[in-house]
Amino acid sequence: MEKIKITELECNGNKILLMRYIGEDDPVRYLDNAVALYVQEEEYVEFVDVEMDNPWIRIVIKGKTSKTLGINNHDINITNVI
Repeated sequence: MEKIKITELECNGNKILLMRYIGEDDPVRYLDNAVALYVQEEEYVEFVDVEMDNPWIRIVIKGKTSKTLGINNHDINITNVI
């Protein structure tokens, strides 16, 4: 996954991931694999550019309450950058 940069944030016990593809190949294939590896069996919500104008970025919210997550700017803490 050397072609994927992941910024991980935490909000109300959920993980918020910003996944960025850095490379020349098809970004969709690499990001699909990265999401599958990271979330495995956990519940998650994924945000993808509908028009695919920017297929190099994927946002994933992973956790039990990810489907009803209310985000407040003060609740988000950056935990690490991979």
